[in-house]
Amino acid sequence: MGLFKRMAKKKLEKRIARHMGTLDRRPLEESSHPEIQELFHPHSLIGPKKGYPLYQMFHDFSKMPVTSIRNFVDLKKVEEILRRDKIISKLLRKHPSLEQEMEDTILSAVFERGVKASNYWKAAPKSYIDAIVKAAGEKPNPMNELVGRKVKALFGEKAKPRTIVDIGTFSGGTILKAIEQLSMEQRKVTKIYLVDVNEDVVNNHAVPALKRLGVPEKNIITILTGFYNASIEYKYIKKPFHERNSWKEKSSRKKFRELIDRADAVIGGAATINFAHDSEITLKTIKKMIKEGGQLILWEWGSPEVREKKVNIERMKKTVLYENPKGKITEFDAYASFLSFWMKFFNYPEIATEKLIQEINSSKEFDFLEWIEKKVDWLEKLRIESGKPRLADPAGYRNRAYRLGRELIEESKKQGLKVIEHSYPLAEPGKLSTGNVNYMIVVEK
Repeated sequence: MGLFKRMAKKKLEKRIARHMGTLDRRPLEESSHPEIQELFHPHSLIGPKKGYPLYQMFHDFSKMPVTSIRNFVDLKKVEEILRRDKIISKLLRKHPSLEQEMEDTILSAVFERGVKASNYWKAAPKSYIDAIVKAAGEKPNPMNELVGRKVKALFGEKAKPRTIVDIGTFSGGTILKAIEQLSMEQRKVTKIYLVDVNEDVVNNHAVPALKRLGVPEKNIITILTGFYNASIEYKYIKKPFHERNSWKEKSSRKKFRELIDRADAVIGGAATINFAHDSEITLKTIKKMIKEGGQLILWEWGSPEVREKKVNIERMKKTVLYENPKGKITEFDAYASFLSFWMKFFNYPEIATEKLIQEINSSKEFDFLEWIEKKVDWLEKLRIESGKPRLADPAGYRNRAYRLGRELIEESKKQGLKVIEHSYPLAEPGKLSTGNVNYMIVVEK
């Protein structure tokens, strides 16, 4: 590529980033072109109070898997908006070959929107953080227990130096259950890397709890940044535009360099890897960390509705996700269970969930987001009459980039990782249970 074309390409990337809201550190709703922001984050431009409750439910679609973005956002419309910019149109006329770069440049900007959208966890309201920490403390998740057992099986009984990387630590729900399974001698020689964007919750909850379990303070290393910075450090992706003039993340990224071929186990739970825009890059990054014989041990949420807005109900009822002694678990079981969970999270009474499931069952196709928008007045009336509280802010459907387990398994195989386990250990056919969407994968390098 010649010098002038390289300069033109950089100018095009920067101009697109400006309209996509990824050029600087301002919130996306302030820095994005309003028409583009409306496509990616419905209701955000009217604010949380005027837009309640839809503002809290519908959040930025930039965090959808790259394979699903087009099912939720009209990228052709995004391109039309961008082409109206005089500088962009002039660059494309002067350098026609840049037309071939246009789509990839837009998708890169979508990825950077996703990175920026996830930063709300750094400064999420304390009341929201406290509510999640309290819920996690009062109701230990059995999936975290299962992760702990897998770690114990990998480490065996012998106490020798080991390294665990915990992705999306937050208050420590997954890593604490893993450490509890180890002997006191093993805890003393295990080095733990905690990766999360929220410094306060990691340092005030996860770290003290690990020390109480007998892990030496010197063996607890915090990496207080998004996991995407590991991919930046390993040269799999570029540094996002809005961080290119900042040195803040540099020291954190250096810690990822220490982890190359060092991790005996990389663990995660409850929508950690699933928040990744591109699972290929994420799994490639994890593979670089894991030593030979090391494992990725992960539990996640997986529901079909994040692949397309309008799902085919009849097809989902016929598509088997997993089969256990209790019977076949279908995509419909996962879909209905997941949405039932969200209705409770939205603080709507049981009658609202019953109505939702009834309408899903009687439909050939169903669009949950559209259903919420049409029913919102009725739903809010029910919520208020039942005395249920308002949604927390932030809350709702924000950044729910859930993938099915088989999608991560297929990508793991492509990366040359050996599949040890793929299961839905808590699933029950026909029952509205979040266990129907909780899957576990274990892969080995």
